[in-house]
Amino acid sequence: MTNGSFADAKAGAHTGRTLVKLLQPGELGVRIPRDLDIEAFWSTVENCLTRALESYLEFQWV
Repeated sequence: MTNGSFADAKAGAHTGRTLVKLLQPGELGVRIPRDLDIEAFWSTVENCLTRALESYLEFQWV
C-alpha cells in the first residue's frame, strides 16, 4: 500500500494504491488468484445468505 495524504492524491499521487509485485519463494505477502470458479463462488455466497436468513428468521420467533 502506498503512503500519502488526500492532498497528495488530489495532486496526482497514487495514495492508497495497492502495489502488486511477484514475491520470491518464502517471501511474505498476499496471494492474488489468477482465476476464479464462478459457479463455486456464487454457490458459496448463496449458501451463506440462505443460512444467514434462516438464522435471522429463527430468532425472530423467539
